[in-house]
Amino acid sequence: MHKKVANENKQILSSPEEKTLVDWIGYQAAIAKPLDREEIRSLVLDITGIFPGLNWIYWFKQRHPEICASQPGNLDPKRAQNFNVTNIAHFYKLLKDIYDTYPNIPPEHI
Repeated sequence: MHKKVANENKQILSSPEEKTLVDWIGYQAAIAKPLDREEIRSLVLDITGIFPGLNWIYWFKQRHPEICASQPGNLDPKRAQNFNVTNIAHFYKLLKDIYDTYPNIPPEHI
């Protein structure tokens, strides 16, 4: 018997629950709202009524390598300075010029 199958009864989530959680994590990442470790553990609490330990997320990620977690970095001050009214107005002027020059181009191709 494979080790993964043998220890499945010790896991907090069943295989279908884990698959659903992996799908939900992927969906949230696809809509640009990635979940952090605590949010994932909170979802497990909602699903099972059991709050997983701190190491649970490590083993969960081992079973599902398609999930990756990262720590968000701070905004670089140079990027923050460039996000100003003048630059934003210039961007939208360029965008309007493109739309005026190529009126039939689909927005997803810009």
